[in-house]
Amino acid sequence: MTGTIPIHDTARHLAEWERRKAAFLDFVAEFEDGRRVTVGVDKLDPVRGICLARFCHPDGLRRKVLPSIIRARFEKNGGVLASYDQATLAAACGGAR
Repeated sequence: MTGTIPIHDTARHLAEWERRKAAFLDFVAEFEDGRRVTVGVDKLDPVRGICLARFCHPDGLRRKVLPSIIRARFEKNGGVLASYDQATLAAACGGAR
């Protein structure tokens, strides 16, 4: 295959992972139960961030109803690009929890 890195070349694998990770933004979601979930997204899309954060919540696959997200923000290199409170998140998602 063209463009593949041999499995024994760990340094190149790590460099490729760092390069790909640098292209993502961090979406940090804080839930009512006190848990904080951070997921990588490719653009400032709060709906996508919420969907991924809910899926990645530790109870995401076990519980039918998850706690609400009370705060969320997009970060890049430690700086906050956008932040949302509970009302703003509900408006962005059309009232979805």
